[in-house]
Amino acid sequence: MPVFLPPIHPVRYGDATTKLVYDGLTSFIAGHPQAIHPYTFYEKVDQWLGPWGQTGYPLAYGKFYNIAFTTNKKLNAHRATRDWVWKTTILLQEAMRDYIVERFKDQNLPITEPQLRRAAFQSHPRAYTQAGLARVVLTDPALLIVIAEIPEREFVPGTPNFGPSVTQALKTLDLVWPQVLEEAPKKLLRFAEFHMSSHNEQQTILKERLLKSNLNLLMWSIRHGEVDDIPTLRSIVEKLGAQKFSDSDADMRAKDVIAAARYREAILHAYYRDLMKHSPEVSKRIYDRYRNLFFPAPR
Repeated sequence: MPVFLPPIHPVRYGDATTKLVYDGLTSFIAGHPQAIHPYTFYEKVDQWLGPWGQTGYPLAYGKFYNIAFTTNKKLNAHRATRDWVWKTTILLQEAMRDYIVERFKDQNLPITEPQLRRAAFQSHPRAYTQAGLARVVLTDPALLIVIAEIPEREFVPGTPNFGPSVTQALKTLDLVWPQVLEEAPKKLLRFAEFHMSSHNEQQTILKERLLKSNLNLLMWSIRHGEVDDIPTLRSIVEKLGAQKFSDSDADMRAKDVIAAARYREAILHAYYRDLMKHSPEVSKRIYDRYRNLFFPAPR
């Protein structure tokens, strides 16, 4: 039997009405019968307490991030990250439900959009980090910029509340790939030199093979979306473009890697443009913060 939210105007406080509010909101939380979509809860809250439309938290942030995560192919391809998305979706919606019900118990209505937004943002750090945000970041680096723009000081990368594991993941993804070409050949060469005595010609052959192997690894990683971070892709292009290759085959492979990195960056730009259509407000925040990565500016 469908559950309905009581009229918000005029407000009739009381235990019975509070239960109706609790049951009504719960029925729209992801996983419940009346939740047609994972983001149905946010649409119902906006209709009931607002409407605030695309400038209000329920649609501009709640629904936007739900779509961003639940439609991500990489996250859905892995059991761990898929479970994280589902668990976090429910935790965030339950937190908003509990805030609204508490305000109703206290006979403290109406709830303004800024008040709802503030309460929702305060629930983000606990829900995202406890559910295992680091797995999501590492599974799809393309979400780095989107995740970084989950608003408010409590959830800014680098701050204590963001979570050490997530901060570490962000730093790792930002730094590791530009170092592949520089560090991996050096370490492997040092290992080889330690365990075998070689003539100069043999060392040259080994170095060329290691370089080609790393270029192949880098190419595979780029094409399979393992380096989906625009600054990292640009760093790879810059470093390879400045490197001199004595071997013509390695030079051609490096050029192929550069082309792949540029193509992957174009794919990321298209991905972000499509995703940002769901929330003009988030789109503006991202462009303002990362304007050197996105052009032209969103309208």
